[in-house]
Amino acid sequence: MKQIKWWLVAVLLVVGLTGCGSQTTKQQATQRAASTKKISPYVNQQTPTFYVHGFQGSAKSTNTLIAHAEKTAHAHKVLVATVSTSGQVTLTGKWRGRVRNPIIQVVFKNNLAQYDQQSAWLAKVITTVQQQHAFKRYNIVAHSAGCVASVNMLMTQQTTTFPKINKVSNDRWPV
Repeated sequence: MKQIKWWLVAVLLVVGLTGCGSQTTKQQATQRAASTKKISPYVNQQTPTFYVHGFQGSAKSTNTLIAHAEKTAHAHKVLVATVSTSGQVTLTGKWRGRVRNPIIQVVFKNNLAQYDQQSAWLAKVITTVQQQHAFKRYNIVAHSAGCVASVNMLMTQQTTTFPKINKVSNDRWPV
């Protein structure tokens, strides 16, 4: 009887250790597979990001931010949207195909305009770009009062076809 108990204990112990060992091996294999999977540190999307300068700003105000995004986040400046003093939007540059992380630089010729005027112009820029390059979501990176104008635009009701905001950021990339 004692021998049967010892055999039973020994069998249970071996089965228990084998079962635990196989679970540990499966967990280790899963962890190894997950750690070898390459995850890109960069955002990789076709969602456009609009860079908006602040009060009394110009293209120079966002050039450094854009250069940093191009260097570190694999972004690509594709368009410059210049808004005249009368509110006319002119797009320069080329946005071809499925560009990764496209950037649109927004420049207000009247850089002394009140934020509510700049918000209306920003909405017009986004609409103009959307008509040429269909997108449903967008990001904004804004500097100083450009952030105030951007938030004001977001708080103002737009048309139902107006794209949805994905992210808003003040002076940094990635969004």
